[in-house]
Amino acid sequence: MATERMTIGSEPVQITDGTNSALISVFGGYPISFADSDVEPDKSVGDIIRDKMVVNPPLKVWLWSDGPGPHEVAVTRW
Repeated sequence: MATERMTIGSEPVQITDGTNSALISVFGGYPISFADSDVEPDKSVGDIIRDKMVVNPPLKVWLWSDGPGPHEVAVTRW
């Protein structure tokens, strides 16, 4: 299980593909939007995380930032 540090900007980034699990940790407490979707989601329908979230199959989770500037997250997949 490797942890990947990622910079999340305004464009959605797919984190899980429906077959894997992930722990998502947000640095700095900035709100990061997320949605479960087979394709790139409509950014107006996302929910927000500020700390940590665990994702399990069959969810296909995407992340993006609605705030100013990009934000850092750590993603551990298994």
